[in-house]
Amino acid sequence: MKIMFVSTRYHPNEVGGAEETVRLLAEGLVRAGDQAVVVSLAPDGVPQERVINGVHVYYVPLFNVFFPHQSKRQPAWRKVLWQVVEAWNPVMAARLGWIADREAPDLIHIHNALGFTCAIWPTLARRGLPMLQTLHDHYAACTNSVMYRSDVNCTRRCLRCRVLCWPRVRLSRHVDGLTSVSARLWQRISPSGLFRRRRLTRVINNCNSDPPVVVPYPGPRPGAPLRVGFLGRLERIKGAHVVLEAARRIGAERVQVYIGGFGQAEYERNLKESFRSPLATFLGRVAPAAFFQDLDILVAPSLVEEASGRVIHEAFGFGVPVIGVSAGGMVELIRDGCTGFLVPAGDITALETLLRRLLDDPPDWRTMSAACLLEAERFTFDRIFGEYSAAWQDVLRTHPTASKHRAIRESGRAMPMPRIGDARTTTP
Repeated sequence: MKIMFVSTRYHPNEVGGAEETVRLLAEGLVRAGDQAVVVSLAPDGVPQERVINGVHVYYVPLFNVFFPHQSKRQPAWRKVLWQVVEAWNPVMAARLGWIADREAPDLIHIHNALGFTCAIWPTLARRGLPMLQTLHDHYAACTNSVMYRSDVNCTRRCLRCRVLCWPRVRLSRHVDGLTSVSARLWQRISPSGLFRRRRLTRVINNCNSDPPVVVPYPGPRPGAPLRVGFLGRLERIKGAHVVLEAARRIGAERVQVYIGGFGQAEYERNLKESFRSPLATFLGRVAPAAFFQDLDILVAPSLVEEASGRVIHEAFGFGVPVIGVSAGGMVELIRDGCTGFLVPAGDITALETLLRRLLDDPPDWRTMSAACLLEAERFTFDRIFGEYSAAWQDVLRTHPTASKHRAIRESGRAMPMPRIGDARTTTP
């Protein structure tokens, strides 16, 4: 079997859990003796091909006014123009179509379509290619992908989203199968009329890289500061300032915060200027194993309704409990009082109160840690890969042209791809 994955970013350019899941799935497919192709955007605008751990990766230049996920602020007019192009981009659809013709996969698995746009759905459907769409965020229904505006989580779509996302609603009928990383994500976007021809096939979480074997953590030493961690992109909606302010109210002698990650330059600079050592330690990019082994508890204080939150079950894999917010997909991951705690999003006082309680009346840390390790079994690679394998087979079994397209690929009659620039093939 040959699967082509579509993801806005891919290794080594990943920024979150969705991209990491794509990498793990693609490499797992190769280990299983099948073929994996990944198509992602080229952040530097240079088209190239690489073979990474057996996965054939295409990095495609973006045809738009700027590249997403940049730390640099853009003027309002450029943002508006970017969204207009993002509403329907036949150039990016054509580039993806060329690669699909060249590779002739058995199935297309679309993860993040940002940059490629919904124009890829009819483009791939015309080629008779079976498509599985995995929802990682609110992109299909929202122009900013998070359904959050003016410091408020949206309860319904605004006029801008209804207009600019209309093509996404209209063209989602071309998708053959649908999965989501949380039930709450589907609950929020389904009222928009998306994927009317398809029911949600499965809820499949992101998967963990298998962490080292660890034993339950006994908790902080008596009298030692509580070591609190934040790991993620440093931007306001992720809420790093919430945990830092709650810790500052308690004092560095009782709480110390370790910040892993990077992000928007201005926000990151303000955090570093406002919260200094010994209260806060900024680690930048850090390996999860090195980060979690020095923590008592992780805080995921997002202001938006996160679709899932891979960092949560990643922490579980190291036996670290998590304080999350009582909104979005986090409530499907954290068992309050067992594997962590839930507080209202953005409520600094509630988080401060909880941290004080953990200090003054400590929980049974070893029992919580053991519960986290047990919960992490839900997110092992083998289990998640098996769930996606079943979803792939469902799509292939029900798609009318799947067997015909496989025969074309195996006969070697796949169409050549027009050149999109000088390509370099490397194997690290």
